[in-house]
Amino acid sequence: MRLQPDSRATGMFEYPFDQYQRYQDIRQIVDVIRAATGRERLTILDVGGTDLAERFLPDDVVTRANLERSPGVQMQMDGTRLALRDGSVDVVITVDTLEHIPAPRRAAFLAELSRVASDYVIVTGPFENPYSPTADRLLDAYFVTIAGIVHRFLSEHLEYGLPDPDATRRALGPDARTLMIPSGYLHHWLPFMIIKYELQRMHGGHAIAVDLDRFYNYQAYWSDHRAPSYRQVIVAAASDQPGVLDAIRSTFEQHRDDAAPDLNGVLAMWHALRWNQTIGGYTEELQRLHAAMARQSAELARLQHEVEQTRALVRGYERGRFIRLMAALRRLIGG
Repeated sequence: MRLQPDSRATGMFEYPFDQYQRYQDIRQIVDVIRAATGRERLTILDVGGTDLAERFLPDDVVTRANLERSPGVQMQMDGTRLALRDGSVDVVITVDTLEHIPAPRRAAFLAELSRVASDYVIVTGPFENPYSPTADRLLDAYFVTIAGIVHRFLSEHLEYGLPDPDATRRALGPDARTLMIPSGYLHHWLPFMIIKYELQRMHGGHAIAVDLDRFYNYQAYWSDHRAPSYRQVIVAAASDQPGVLDAIRSTFEQHRDDAAPDLNGVLAMWHALRWNQTIGGYTEELQRLHAAMARQSAELARLQHEVEQTRALVRGYERGRFIRLMAALRRLIGG
């Protein structure tokens, strides 16, 4: 049986797939926690996040803390020194933030998340493994050499290095109280990231990119929770919560196995379209060159015609001058 997508998510399908994956993961995990605790609303602290947490968790009380002041940030503070009491919120989340913290400060950051969370900490983002750093380098090379831009967040990944997943789990609690879930199947994530940015560089490509996000989010969200993955989601329980972590794990495993679309056809189609665009570009350039050569040939013919006309005038002038000279000689001799 094919599982239907989360009906609440249908209004979110147009979000960039990389953002949708992160926050839909958070929503699925928070749903399980909410059901397990029997609470209708959870208090959630989003450290280093954006307004997406509030959009994906409309039934909960979300507070956003960030080092940088921006609209909607209720608490401007350093994540390594949170001005909150111990256990003051139910759940603390941090989405793609840990990798932007210099490595020496990460332990203090994780300790603060654990301190203020009464029940759970959820950390999601890319971690050190055989795949994600390579994906970052490839994507960075694309941005620099093809798109001609420096991607700030990607540059920080490379500068600071990705976090160690095992060290992160140990910092959040014992193995029995932590869970790691793969997210962002790398063989889909990397090519679709490049496709998205290529579309945005093309005239009229933005609307197509939104359609691609909608298709990807609808078709591939669940199946992308498998290795090798670009991102990992680590869930840590502040205390022994029998069955909750197992329920979270089961949620992702059963959905992933039930819905596994093959997106190779989409990637092959994109490859063909890019080749077609490249060939089309060469064809247009050849046509432009042929037209330019035709104009140059016409101009050369016009110039040659003008030269012939000039030569004829010169010859006529010279013949007239010779005739006048002979007439003058005849008059002189005859005189």
